[in-house]
Amino acid sequence: MHARILAFLALGRLDEAQELFEAGDFRTADVSEAMSLLALQIPAAAGRAAEWEALRPALEQDPGRLLVGAAVFGDRAAANRAAADIDAMTLGPAILLRVTDRCGCGSPFDLEATPNFARILREAELPWSPAAPIKFPLKNW
Repeated sequence: MHARILAFLALGRLDEAQELFEAGDFRTADVSEAMSLLALQIPAAAGRAAEWEALRPALEQDPGRLLVGAAVFGDRAAANRAAADIDAMTLGPAILLRVTDRCGCGSPFDLEATPNFARILREAELPWSPAAPIKFPLKNW
């Protein structure tokens, strides 16, 4: 279901994404985590900027969700702060990689904000930034 909703977002079929999300059964922990990101991505894909301020306080205790929310709603400063906080954690670069994949927005943060993650990318000779399959109108980087 998660993949189908992301596909609808990537295709710009926002109404169908919203309908599928609302009809879903998201009771397991793994599904709930992924679906909680969709609760951010759907309004952001629709450009509903006012929802960011309403959603943000609930995300402050979860740096990964805060990072995705800030990125898709175009709050670059908050995204970079959240990414820097994650980068400083044990296994932070692995968390950043997972968050980047789940965001679907290209680079959800500036690489300069994450020196540990940037070092690992350089050492592995991995390219940055990832593709952005979903267009979020409020994200301009």
